[in-house]
Amino acid sequence: MDVDRMDAFLMRPGYAELAKTVNSICASITTVFLFTRLWARRTQYKGLWWDDFLLIATWAFQLAGNGLAAAAPLYGFNIVTGSAHGWVFVFSAVSCFYIAMGLGKTAFATTLLRLSGGGTRVLLWFVVAIVCAFQTAVTIVTWLNICGTAAAEASISERCVPMNTLLGIHIGNAVVTVCSDMTLAFLPWKIITNVYLPKKEKWTVALTMSLVGLAGPVCLARVAIAGMTQELENKHGKVDWSYGAVTIWGLLQAEVTIYVVAQTIPLLRVLLLSDSSRDSKSPGSAAGRTSPNRSEKGRPPAGIDSIQEVRPSIELVQLPTGKIVSADSEEGQAFKSSQAGENTGRATPATETAISQPQLSQGGTGVSPDDETHRIWADMGLSRRAWSKSPSPPPEDLQHQSLNASGRAWTRS
Repeated sequence: MDVDRMDAFLMRPGYAELAKTVNSICASITTVFLFTRLWARRTQYKGLWWDDFLLIATWAFQLAGNGLAAAAPLYGFNIVTGSAHGWVFVFSAVSCFYIAMGLGKTAFATTLLRLSGGGTRVLLWFVVAIVCAFQTAVTIVTWLNICGTAAAEASISERCVPMNTLLGIHIGNAVVTVCSDMTLAFLPWKIITNVYLPKKEKWTVALTMSLVGLAGPVCLARVAIAGMTQELENKHGKVDWSYGAVTIWGLLQAEVTIYVVAQTIPLLRVLLLSDSSRDSKSPGSAAGRTSPNRSEKGRPPAGIDSIQEVRPSIELVQLPTGKIVSADSEEGQAFKSSQAGENTGRATPATETAISQPQLSQGGTGVSPDDETHRIWADMGLSRRAWSKSPSPPPEDLQHQSLNASGRAWTRS
């Protein structure tokens, strides 16, 4: 972008309207996605967990920051001629955004902690600790007196801090922020390598969970614009770049919004796709069988739990006329009795046994109904087809497997 054009952008008028628009949009997006997530977790899955409560706290701090930042221009905020009240509103808003950012990252790390183990958990705890430490530091730095600004009356320190020193601290925080974003975006790919998922779903799950990495480029853009504001004053002297300041704070809260939205999309993916996949791909589904309605209260989600609902095996016999009846029926019993005295060398009529899904899926290396990995991923709404190891046969292929030597199978629903 042309330098002069960027300078003109930073010094544009109308920053009060920009503050209202940006804060309203971010608050609306965060609210819609968060409450959609909470609704899904409460009604479709196993209820709220620690990551949900942390996201609620994230939303509360961001919403408070949105209100303060939108009201700051009305109370006299201006880079050159700002009043003490205006700067207090700005400092309070920025502090809320920093706290919300730390909580949002901690919420996602908490989700990954439940899915991981070993060295990955150690790395996640380290990320949480260093992120919270730096967000606390920049929150305190926000209230220090900055040399050459109109914010002295609103600061908590008597001696002023040079702007270059302040920028250095924020650049250090930006480095930590970007590194943590990239780490949190990479770890889902690492975790998912130890979990069985169908190939078509594995990369989609990892990609949706990695959307938090989008906050990294936004952070870099925010720091770049902050640096341009100092170059602007070096070239033009004391100028009003309040529009640029509002832009910086808008990018700051955009990082928070990304973390809330990115932690909602994986749940929505499962929620939107489950209706079409439960009948054909869930371990509890069988040919010609309709899955129970998810909205029915008290029913478990599609997955291994539904295996327990399959009816027991039914033995069927084929009469010489071609009719198929139950072996326990009068016709079936009469047919079996008539065959008892036949020559043993004679080929026996086709007798087919419909084997229940549990017999297929629980034998040998098959699906275990108490698979811990499946339970956690299903309870958290991240995937209904995650397993600790590849089932044999795969759950989505159970309905296509031949249940007898002749390649024919019948089930009674």
